Amino acid sequence: MKPKFLSLLMLVSFFCQLNMALGQKQYYLFSYVKVASNMQEDYLKLEKALKKIYLGSKGSVDDWSMMQPLTQMDVNGPYNYVVYHKFNSASNLGDFMRTGGLSENWVEFLTPAERSLVWRRNEIRTLVKDEVWEVEAGISAPKNLKNGMIMVFNCFDFPIGGSHDKHLRAETEIWMPIHELRIKNDLMSSWLFLKKTTPFGTSQSYQDATFDFYDSMKQFEIPLPDKFFDMAHQGKNVDLLIKQTNDAATLVKGEVCIVVDGLFDK
Repeated sequence: MKPKFLSLLMLVSFFCQLNMALGQKQYYLFSYVKVASNMQEDYLKLEKALKKIYLGSKGSVDDWSMMQPLTQMDVNGPYNYVVYHKFNSASNLGDFMRTGGLSENWVEFLTPAERSLVWRRNEIRTLVKDEVWEVEAGISAPKNLKNGMIMVFNCFDFPIGGSHDKHLRAETEIWMPIHELRIKNDLMSSWLFLKKTTPFGTSQSYQDATFDFYDSMKQFEIPLPDKFFDMAHQGKNVDLLIKQTNDAATLVKGEVCIVVDGLFDK
């Protein structure tokens, strides 16, 4: 039988149907995974097997990668891998959630040993949580992620008086022009602003996020030139712009991840 993904599917189905009616959107599913030290080898083989299914079936997954958080390298931490799936439409996301990413003929792409890994995946790794994010703004569509690329998660909640709409405006009006300069000068690969669609509710510690993409650790480590702020906002009061950002949203989590395998890596 197929592994069950019903709980998240029920949460996400409404958003998929709504956005299919409104027009095509781009979505990211992040799965936070805990792998015990004695399961590391099997887990890496498992993800390689799933990657073969995505490539062979040419189905709903538009990009995939496996990442390690550089802030969670300890195997005893809450999670030690983050698996990234990109979907270029709500229908692709919905298809993936219904099938768990397994096409009807998925067994055809794997050896018997690899099939066994797929059936044992709940034994091999523990799924700590899933998050689904919807893209609302961005610069330069992210490339297919490859080994060695860096992705930075910046997650935000809202202070009293703040809101998603105010945060979106601050990010697009204040920070997007600066990121455009970074990308133009080869200091960043891509930038996205997203809202979390699931899970949701008052128990969630963050609601919005920005994702920063870098081609390498070397590119990531280059500091933001001070002149970019002046170039993007010539004649404006920097302190007021920073206050506008802080009034709109509060950064509650920042995490740096390195890609250890991508969909098109050999």
